[in-house]
Amino acid sequence: KAMMIMLGGGSADEPNSWRPAFERMKVATRTAQECRYAMEALLPPSVAQHVEVIPQHLMNAYEWPQGGGMMALIRGDPILHFAGCTAAQKVGLVAKFAGCSGDPTVLLQMRGLPQGRS
Repeated sequence: KAMMIMLGGGSADEPNSWRPAFERMKVATRTAQECRYAMEALLPPSVAQHVEVIPQHLMNAYEWPQGGGMMALIRGDPILHFAGCTAAQKVGLVAKFAGCSGDPTVLLQMRGLPQGRS
């Protein structure tokens, strides 16, 4: 939360600025358009000149039960976070994704889709 407060214009010395600054920055950043909106409309100009808002999945993609880990691999996201999964589910998910490189052939095998003939 502290980073969002600072990005939103909150001041460490003014606790009353924390909540409004945090709420201001709670926006979707899934697309280039959403990121541009955050940069142009939400970030204080003094902050915007030093940072860049990028799609959230580039920093921390999410896998949830029956979730989006496969899309994270296809996009080439560098980090896959098992948010909301139980410890037992995480063990299986780590085993499932640990050796993945983003190779489309491997992804097809993981999904159980038929392979093309060579």
